[in-house]
Amino acid sequence: VTDAPVWAGKEDSSSSQMTRALFHTQCRAAEFGREGKPTRHYTTRAIAADYATLLTGDERYVDADKMNTGPQAIALYDKPVLTDPFIASGDWFGLDAMQFELWVHEDDDMDVSPWIELGESGYRKSMAKYVTNVCNLVCRKRRTSFKLTALTGT
Repeated sequence: VTDAPVWAGKEDSSSSQMTRALFHTQCRAAEFGREGKPTRHYTTRAIAADYATLLTGDERYVDADKMNTGPQAIALYDKPVLTDPFIASGDWFGLDAMQFELWVHEDDDMDVSPWIELGESGYRKSMAKYVTNVCNLVCRKRRTSFKLTALTGT
């Protein structure tokens, strides 16, 4: 597709210093229409802590029950900032979760094994099953997400 770069999500590997302007620019660049914008942000615990220092007062935390993210619910434009131990150091993902879906292959959907006893593994009176499926993660609007890859803190 010739216009694929136009629709791609933005990736910034040149900005290392976290500023409010950097996040503002990335979020605004990812907006597309009324509903197309990042709905969740994922980063490391260290980067999230540094991000929290940029915020003041009522910006800093939102209602944890509303976001269901734990006691320290940090937000960017009222969207949750979540930490994940599997994200590479310095990375920040702004994802539009409404545009992602799993497409499941109809022939390989949810193969389930028979019950297996786990007694030999050290789990007395326990049983398990293996469940496998084949699917693809599809993003319908890549432009509404972004990625920062070189953040080092404030």
